[in-house]
Amino acid sequence: MQTRTTSWLRHRLGRAVVLSYALALLVPGPGLWLRRPHPLPPAHLTLHTAPLLLSLVLFSAGLKAPVRPRGRPPAPPAPPTSSPRCAASPKSRACHPT
Repeated sequence: MQTRTTSWLRHRLGRAVVLSYALALLVPGPGLWLRRPHPLPPAHLTLHTAPLLLSLVLFSAGLKAPVRPRGRPPAPPAPPTSSPRCAASPKSRACHPT
């Protein structure tokens, strides 16, 4: 179920990320400026751009991941079992981590 917009974004964002890394390699000044926190005057808030840019990279990586329907849901985890080491010495630190 891929829409026209997601198709366009998937096609363009990969190239945009590679282009931005190449540009940062050639011209590092704007990237170094973006690294510092920037105060927003009207609200007296500070904008940290590094987490914002990281979220953009993760968003574009998520769009590049293939969308396919999942099969059946994963099985529930098995209940924990006692190890033979704990049966031999039940007061051992390996049996009862702090």
